[in-house]
Amino acid sequence: MISTQQALARFGLGARPGDAEAIRDPRDWLLEQLGSLAPQSTALDGLPSSADFIREWARVGKDGSKSVGGQWYLREVAARAKAALLSRQPFAERWVRHWANHFTVSVRAVTTFGLVGPFEREVVRARCLGNFADLLLASSKHPAMILYLDQQRSVGPASRALSGSGRRRFRVPQDSTGLNENLAREILELHTLGADGDYTQDDVRALAGLLTGWTFDKPGTRGAGFLFAEERHQPGTFTILGKKYSGGLAEGERALRDLARHPSTARNVARRLGRHFGVVDAPSLGLLEANFLATGGNLAALARTLVGLDAAWSLSPVFTTPDDWLVAVGRATGLATWIDDDGALGRGRPDSAGDGDRRKGGNTPWLAAMRLLGQPTWGADSPEGWPDDQAAWSGPEQVLRRVELAQAMSRRLSRLDREAWDGALASLGPRLAPDRLRMVERAGDRATAYALLFLAPEVLRR
Repeated sequence: MISTQQALARFGLGARPGDAEAIRDPRDWLLEQLGSLAPQSTALDGLPSSADFIREWARVGKDGSKSVGGQWYLREVAARAKAALLSRQPFAERWVRHWANHFTVSVRAVTTFGLVGPFEREVVRARCLGNFADLLLASSKHPAMILYLDQQRSVGPASRALSGSGRRRFRVPQDSTGLNENLAREILELHTLGADGDYTQDDVRALAGLLTGWTFDKPGTRGAGFLFAEERHQPGTFTILGKKYSGGLAEGERALRDLARHPSTARNVARRLGRHFGVVDAPSLGLLEANFLATGGNLAALARTLVGLDAAWSLSPVFTTPDDWLVAVGRATGLATWIDDDGALGRGRPDSAGDGDRRKGGNTPWLAAMRLLGQPTWGADSPEGWPDDQAAWSGPEQVLRRVELAQAMSRRLSRLDREAWDGALASLGPRLAPDRLRMVERAGDRATAYALLFLAPEVLRR
């Protein structure tokens, strides 16, 4: 059975007041959101680009860039939150977030603080409804991914830069020790074929050699962005999955396009997508995989196929990640109207950090909440990204953190007028079982009612 609430919660980001009443056909509503190549959001207007940050980085130096990056990161976190909370394309926004997690860049590497937001906008948002190969290439060339995986340090042992007096003649990173396999390994293991893909360590090393010279340029006559430094490139022929590549930038690009079209990539993409949306039965995953191969990795077509799967509408709800849950609660309660451009919350409004618009330890209230819940924005522990499985987020400690945050938010929300409560109940109430809804409505006070609503099992799942 096709449900409006499933469209809003499982495929979208949760209902805002009035959303459910505006949807006539849930599937059509979802498909209409796939019309543009890049999901739009005015909340993201005017944010600096990756080139802007690299120029600023060059201006202030390494020590200063850490401070500047932190400031830019806080602004990006607030803008990303507002984009999700305000979006009228919530399925498209979820699609952006899924692919940003697939191609994870984390602020666990300090150098990426000012680049994670631009990476998501310039690479993922711009291409997540286009072709997978284009998305793979753009992610592999972006300064954020290059820095995160130390690709700028990868120099061919037999390259001109390391031969003879090459290190003095060419710009070679001082900490470079030669070949770095990080980017190549993650492309094979995570971005394309999957951990169980049919590749070997020899393939990793060959791809790493083929990608030597892929770095980024600091401001100058050539701008600030991707740069193929030919003097760092390892000469020779490289064999990857049985195919030979003769070296150079074009051959590296060809190798990535070949990997993007590989059957193992189709299987990995289908499996990860299915896990996110709770579609794990073999026939449905097979349809996603077949669509990916038949369309050459057309991601909009893949999204349409997903929406058309009966299994996507009939399976049990998926336990939410902390980000999913907080966004859904925020959409229901109008949280976006409380977030200023710099991420602070207005005084007297519900503040998850409990400090009004005051900051502690480089936090904004939204980021403080996400850190409390164990999923700081763009803060995954590894290139694998955030897990989508229920076990990662449904343990006692994780649920207790949600209880603590829900209680803090509920106390503040209870001070607002009746209209705020009516909107929250109208947005989240239809997801609750009748008995649970009656319990919420009969709560002794407004703060308790909010907490019961936010922590209802149906709201903890999507």
